Amino acid sequence: MVKLHLKGIKAAIFDLNGTMIADQKWHREAWRQILKKYGIDMMDEFYRTKISGGKNYWILKKIFPGISDEENNKRALEKEALYREIYKDEIKEVPGLTNLLNKLADKKIKLAMATTASKLNRDFAIEKLGLENVFELTVGDEDVKNAKPDPEIYLKTINLLKVKPEECVAFEDSPSGIGSAKSAGIKIVVGVVIYHSAEDIKSADFFVKDFTEVELD
Repeated sequence: MVKLHLKGIKAAIFDLNGTMIADQKWHREAWRQILKKYGIDMMDEFYRTKISGGKNYWILKKIFPGISDEENNKRALEKEALYREIYKDEIKEVPGLTNLLNKLADKKIKLAMATTASKLNRDFAIEKLGLENVFELTVGDEDVKNAKPDPEIYLKTINLLKVKPEECVAFEDSPSGIGSAKSAGIKIVVGVVIYHSAEDIKSADFFVKDFTEVELD
C-alpha cells in the first residue's frame, strides 16, 4: 500500500494505456492483423523492437519506408479502428481507478490525462469506462510533436492546467512515461506495475500493482 501525501498537490495526471487500462494484448493483436494484411508476419522480437511504445507514424515509416504520408495515415487509422473493435467488449479499468479519481476530485485535485493515444482512442476509453466529465482536459498524440520520454506532453498538460510541476502527481506504467514525467519536473511519479517490472521503472517514486494500493493523505 502506498500513501500519497497531497499537501501542495493541485493536479493528478494519468497516462492511459497500461495505466488506466491494461490493453497491450489488443493493441498487439491489432498490429498483428494489420501487418499480416500488408504481408508481414509479426514476431515477438519484431513487436518489441519496431512497435512497442512508438507513435504510429514513425512505426509505419520504419516498417514501410516507401509509403506516402496519406497511406501511412490510412494504415494507422485502420489499425486503431481494429483495436477499438476487438477491445470494445473486453475493456475494463485497472482495479481501483474510479474510486481513486473520485477521491482526488473530492479533494479538489484537478484531473488530466497525458497519453500518446489518439483522440479517438481516448474518447473510446473514456466512454467505455464511464468517465465522461471526469477529466478537466486530455492531451494526446495529435497535440505534441515528440513522444515520451520527451517531457513535451507533460509540460503542455501542466501549462494548460495552470499549475506548476511541483504541484502535480503523475501515474505512469512505462520507462518512457516515467522519464517524461520526471523530466517535466513532476513532484510525485507513481509507477503502475502491469507490463513493466518495478526494476524497469525504478526511477518512479512509488510502485503499485493497481489503484487499490493507493491511499490519500
